[in-house]
Amino acid sequence: MLISMLVSRFISTKLRRFLIAALCWFGATAAYASTNSDSTETLLLVTLDDSEIPAVPQRGYHHPGYQISPATASIVRSLEHDYALKKVDGWPIRLLGVYCAVMAVAKNIDSQLLLTQLHQDKRIRLAQPQQTFYVQARDVQASNADPYFALQYGRDAEQIQQWHLRSTGRGVRVAIIDTGIDRTHPDLQNRIRIARNFVDDDSSGEHFDTDIHGTAVAGIIAATANNGIGIAGLAPDADILALKACWQLKRGEIAARCNSFTLAKALSFAIENNADVINLSLGGPSDPLLTQLLQIALARRTLIVAARSARDAFPAEVVGVIAVAESAQTGFLIKMPSKDSTLVEAAASELLSTSPGGHYDFFSGSSMAAARVTGISALLRQGEQRLSAAQTLEKLKLWLTQATAMTP
Repeated sequence: MLISMLVSRFISTKLRRFLIAALCWFGATAAYASTNSDSTETLLLVTLDDSEIPAVPQRGYHHPGYQISPATASIVRSLEHDYALKKVDGWPIRLLGVYCAVMAVAKNIDSQLLLTQLHQDKRIRLAQPQQTFYVQARDVQASNADPYFALQYGRDAEQIQQWHLRSTGRGVRVAIIDTGIDRTHPDLQNRIRIARNFVDDDSSGEHFDTDIHGTAVAGIIAATANNGIGIAGLAPDADILALKACWQLKRGEIAARCNSFTLAKALSFAIENNADVINLSLGGPSDPLLTQLLQIALARRTLIVAARSARDAFPAEVVGVIAVAESAQTGFLIKMPSKDSTLVEAAASELLSTSPGGHYDFFSGSSMAAARVTGISALLRQGEQRLSAAQTLEKLKLWLTQATAMTP
């Protein structure tokens, strides 16, 4: 469990040299739809060409406005009959010109053999397993009671202030595809421009606002500066698109899970709403559908930053994505990429960031390393939204080599 730290007017009276714990508990998690539950069903994603996709707004997870053309609906019914499948959900992906159906496989069917058969069916554009992804963070124990800017950035605090004289990320749209984000947090409420839930029908937002991982990532990237409260994000004037595609596994714990379907919906939304930078602090197996969407984003010069761990290389492995691994060293960015690489190592051990309920906690992991690179990328993109990943990294390298405190 994470240790909550109250800062500024929220600070605990028991803080001395070390932080005395203030434990945070949150409400029960929502009952999620079958497409993102821990169900033992085998689920497949099947995409079908659909030239009659209606122009409906991209909203939450279950919206009655999502439609399917009669021809495509007929094909779905045929697939259910021909392969003993059952459609449990579906969604049009206009960017790819397809309807994406989530299909449950009958228990007596070999799913691998079935996929081989589906790949040969000319009615189908793509068939793949419903993949599972996890956020890339781990819990830590707080070890320092000083809650201010200097604690947040350590020896790099002065350099961050110098960077903010050049840029604060104003006008840059950063899509955080993650769990929910606390929209009421005093350090985040003025930063969130759009919030969408692609996981469930949590209409009250109760669980959206109590999600830990997305709230921590958002604080590192864009917590409001100079408001007399808590911390300052790396790009404190950036506009956040809070896109919930992952759900928290247990009450009060940072671990969270996503899947191919929810991530595809959030990615589509981010692209269609002109995100300048997309943060993916998560990882899992290679995914063909998500790869297609990432390639569309990259072709539009959207900058994509993804966490990379030893276990999970995707989506960081996609060519053109800035892959960020956690460094065990201290400081800001430890290792810059070689000329032909988009791999960056960033320190991400016990970083102070925002936590639900107006609190502040320490967080670690490649999720937080990726958030650091996303924040600084938003600074570099201010006024230069057409920079490619390679150009952004070259500019980042120049900034870092000019900074004495941050020289690799």
